[in-house]
Amino acid sequence: MADLEINGVTYRTGKLDAFKQLHVARRIAPLLGKVGPALAGFAAAQAPGEGGMPPAPPSLDDLSRLLAPVADALAALPDADCNYVLQTCLSVCQRQLPGQAGWQVVWNAAAGQLQFQDLDLPTMMRLALRVIQDNLSGFFPARP
Repeated sequence: MADLEINGVTYRTGKLDAFKQLHVARRIAPLLGKVGPALAGFAAAQAPGEGGMPPAPPSLDDLSRLLAPVADALAALPDADCNYVLQTCLSVCQRQLPGQAGWQVVWNAAAGQLQFQDLDLPTMMRLALRVIQDNLSGFFPARP
């Protein structure tokens, strides 16, 4: 389990069982096929310039060009697959209750809903990415 703080709230991510890891991996594999080259392009753009000079910050056009394949792949992901990945990842996340030592699950699978109304998309995505990173980093080969 790993703890992280997002917007002043402490969350804890957990472990997916092997079957859930498999089903998440097969749903995000097409997305990762697009993310890898985009990240490699971004890393190349951030490499030190001639004479070891720091790279110029990427322009908005550069970022748009690099992230376009990722956005296209994410948009092409069927809603059911996207929901499965997010809900499965959030089901192993907990949020520390304010002023208490207790934790509450973020996604209530039995009720099919989030347990916190203030949970926004950027927070959900950061939690899901952390769960994917922690659970599947050994499954997908490393990229440059």
